[in-house]
Amino acid sequence: MIKLELKKTGFDYKKDKLFHGFGLENINKIVDKYNGYMNYEQVENTFIVKVLLQNSLTSPIS
Repeated sequence: MIKLELKKTGFDYKKDKLFHGFGLENINKIVDKYNGYMNYEQVENTFIVKVLLQNSLTSPIS
């Protein structure tokens, strides 16, 4: 399992708004492709992302 915690210390002012905010969408596509699990939440000033992927060595062959 991968767990990422980001503490918000301010606001994000990226100049290139067109490509801003696609990170979680791309991660979710990968998680879906490999039949994994993704959860994200915000607790106070902390953004938490948890990703669980199957180990191909122990996963059943499809």
